[in-house]
Formats: sequence, C-alpha cells, structure tokens
Amino acid sequence: MPGALTRAPIAFRVASDPAVGLGHVSRCRSMLALLGDGVDVAWYIDPQTDGALVRSLEREHPGLKLVREDTAAGLDRLTADAQDGRFALAIIDGYRFPEGDIAALADCLDCIVLHDGQAKCASHAATLRLGLRAPGEGGVVFPIVAAPFLSRGSARRPSCSEGRPRLLLQFGARDSQDWTGRVLTALFPHRHAYAAITVILGGQARHLKRIGRRAAAGWFRLRHGLAANQIAGLYRSHDLALGAGGVALLERMACGLPGMVLSQAANQDANILAASMSKAVLLGQAHSALKLRLDLRRLHALWHQKGRRQNMVLRARMMVRPAYSRELRTWLRAWVRKGTEA
Repeated sequence: MPGALTRAPIAFRVASDPAVGLGHVSRCRSMLALLGDGVDVAWYIDPQTDGALVRSLEREHPGLKLVREDTAAGLDRLTADAQDGRFALAIIDGYRFPEGDIAALADCLDCIVLHDGQAKCASHAATLRLGLRAPGEGGVVFPIVAAPFLSRGSARRPSCSEGRPRLLLQFGARDSQDWTGRVLTALFPHRHAYAAITVILGGQARHLKRIGRRAAAGWFRLRHGLAANQIAGLYRSHDLALGAGGVALLERMACGLPGMVLSQAANQDANILAASMSKAVLLGQAHSALKLRLDLRRLHALWHQKGRRQNMVLRARMMVRPAYSRELRTWLRAWVRKGTEA
C-alpha cells in the first residue's frame, strides 16, 4: 500500500484520478521503464486513484514508493518531502496543479513539467513536451509510447481476405463523454461494411456496462482492461481506427494503424493538429450526429485509397519512432546524474 518514504532521487507527481483518464499515468509509466531498475523513484498520486492501478504499479515495480496526496490537485506532501531533501528532481504530469504550487516546489528542487501543448508551466521550471511536433514547429518534443508499440512486431498484418476492413474504436480508458456509444449508434446501419468491429475501453470506463450490454448483440466485440502488449496486438490485427487524440493516438501511429482522430479535450488538440498537418491521420469533425455520419463515410472511403493509407502509415511511423525513446532516456538520465552529483 502507499506509505512512507526513504530517500529517492526522483519524484513523479502524476494526475491519476479516474476522472482524468489514464494518459498521464501511461506516459509516466513509459518514462519509468526508460529510467531502468537502477533509479529510485517515488510516485505521488491522487487520493481517488483506483486500487487496481495501485496494485498493478506495485506488481510491475516492486521498489516503487507510492504516496497519496491529500487532494486531487495537491502538491503538499511532495513539497514537504522535497523541503526535507528527499529528492533531486520532480517530474509533474497533469493539468490541474496550480502554477503557484509548482513554483513553490521548484524553489526546493529541479522540476520538469510535462505537457502536450496545453499546460502553462512555471517559468523557472523546465518544461518537456511529450507529443508531436507540427510541421515548422520548434522546441523539444518527445512522442513517447511504451515499448510494445515500438517493437518490430508492430508491423500490421495483411488485409483480411473478405475485402472489408477491420475497424478499431478507442476513446480512452474512461470515455466520460461516451464517444464510443455515439459512434456505435452511427455505425450500426453500416456494420456489415466491416469484417470486424472492436471496441477498446478501460476497466473503469464510465459507460462500460452499457457498452457491454450492446456488445451482447454480437455485431462488435468489446475488450477492456487490457495490458499494453494486448492493445498493441489489436493494433496489428486491424486495418482502420477511429479514436481520441491522447496517448493512444501516439500508440496507434507508432504501430502504423491509419484512421481518423476526434478531439475529446483541449489538451489533445496540439497532437491532433500536428498529426493531421503531417497527413498521418484524418481529422474528424463529429460535433453532431450528422457530422459523425459524414466522418464515418470519409473513414470508410480511406479503405479504398490504398496509396493514401500506405502514405499515412509511413508518415505516422516517422513521427513516432524508437529513436525518440532513446533520446528521452538519455535526456532523463542526464537529469538523474545531475541530481545525484549535487
């Protein structure tokens, strides 16, 4: 269980409340994997963090120290421990932390604030963007995803023999706005145009039971609570995807799965814009039932444009590639050495 700390050189403060989804947790897990076993790390998490997530972290990283903050946007416990000299570096991932609290923490130790184009960070804290770089855009940007999405096995299989595409729907671990349900409703009259339709949801998805009842009709398959290697396998076995623009967009691009992206939140817009400007994905406009039907028509038309799909695959893999993970690992370890030597 989350408990007391001994000295650790790096502290993560991760937005882990189920209400904000798992994107922050996913990319911090990826960063934790890049750091390797030789670095002591503590994670400060939201008080409402799901127990299954805590157990998963403890199982995967036995030496990881987990501490629950008092409030969802709180930095109090982390700041108190930093003032006691327990850390050399803090990595903060989330959009609800007040800038003044980040500034107070940055007075105690070096801070890296992670964002993907939305967050306004303390001016004297280092910022690191973990997303995509739009054409002509400068700055340091690392599109980081977990190792299973970057392996050689991520190459997708040949198209199915029926001549119909296999479609994957993925709107985040929580999907609080029920984009999954809306898309399924629009898809139903055209379900026979697809060889298979698969929905991915998180185990804590708000509408999981209702989507599960709809799946009982048999015209689509529901998968939920999956590990990264299982999700990567689904990317490899499908031909088109329709989903949100968070961390999962980077994962689908790394696997070369073409398709369309819809924005669920403002913090996703930077990645979506970069991907669409680079012609690696189609940009959906589904703000109404009519526009959603038009988007689905455009997505299905992509299946018949083989050259365009192949070009999207190449562009996507160029934007999210293993070299970025190696660069980020070097960057992070330089900060670790700096703190250890201080």
